[in-house]
Amino acid sequence: MKIVCVIDSLGSGGAQRQLVNLAIGLKERGHQVAFITYHSGAHFVDTLLSQGIPLNRLMVQSRVDKVRKIRAMLRSLKPDAVIAFLDGPWLYSFLAGLPTRDWRLIVGERSANPELFRGINLALRYTYIFADRVVTNSISNRRMLLSRLPFLSSKVCTIYNAVREPGWGSVVGGWTVPSCRSDKCRIVIAARIDKNKNISNVAKAALIANQSAALRQVEIHWFGEQMEVNRRYQEGQQYITDSGEASPVFIHAPCQNILEEFKTASAVGLFSFYEGLPNSICEGMTCGKPIVMSDVCDARILVEEGRNGFLCDPADYKSIATALVRLASIDPMLEYQMGCESLRRARVLFSSERMVRRFERLLMR
Repeated sequence: MKIVCVIDSLGSGGAQRQLVNLAIGLKERGHQVAFITYHSGAHFVDTLLSQGIPLNRLMVQSRVDKVRKIRAMLRSLKPDAVIAFLDGPWLYSFLAGLPTRDWRLIVGERSANPELFRGINLALRYTYIFADRVVTNSISNRRMLLSRLPFLSSKVCTIYNAVREPGWGSVVGGWTVPSCRSDKCRIVIAARIDKNKNISNVAKAALIANQSAALRQVEIHWFGEQMEVNRRYQEGQQYITDSGEASPVFIHAPCQNILEEFKTASAVGLFSFYEGLPNSICEGMTCGKPIVMSDVCDARILVEEGRNGFLCDPADYKSIATALVRLASIDPMLEYQMGCESLRRARVLFSSERMVRRFERLLMR
């Protein structure tokens, strides 16, 4: 089967990571897979090319130019199916297929951002009626979509993200458990630095946590691109400066192999105001790490309070601080047990083979 994946770029985003993982899995199952992108961003280019998957990067000057060039490329590639992740790639792929197309079109909904179901974003989602299937990566996202557009119920399904390379350490049931422990509670976050990811409240919370009587001091190591001049980040840093304390938040550039950073972590964290199914949390669970995250979207499916991590209210930095203190106060045996529970859940939820097979069935119908 000839499959074309369409996405805006191969930058370091979660949607890009998942589409690349899916493409590799489909190729391993014997399908011919190619990519179309139209923006710069090369974080996953080497990963893609190392697997022998061709990349067609279009040079475009306008939205009309995108539609025209994607249309020409699809006619040249003659796919049996097209998978488009994110709004722009979906819209351009849909328009490129008008008035008729002879390939199946799958759209991937990757975020449970409430703004996507209002105004022009909601209007865009009415065009999903022309897709063959709509795949959400969280149950929350599916519910939000169908609450506004119930006529899509026969087209919409949920397929969780997959992780291709889990774990290190001692083998337990074919997966692994953590072996790292230090006098610091080192929490790794892998996410863009933007207003949704909540860095201001995280900075405030980490400072408060370190003023408590927790067993270990909290360090937040944040790996991600700064997507904008971030007022919230500046507010958080100013809060720390005014306190006279050293900053517990360390900002790093995006990491090509973030799993290596998770290896050295006490826990993996994410404190967004909304999420779909965050890749970093999925990957952290497969590495056998406790999780500390916002109680949003599908969080309660991923984390059971006190068993494999802690949940908090992202809008309340004191709630985040409480979760950090609880994490920093656990003893080594409980940290180990929480990591094992994360692994157990990950085995069930994030199987790469299962994810690829489910997409494959959608493509072949």
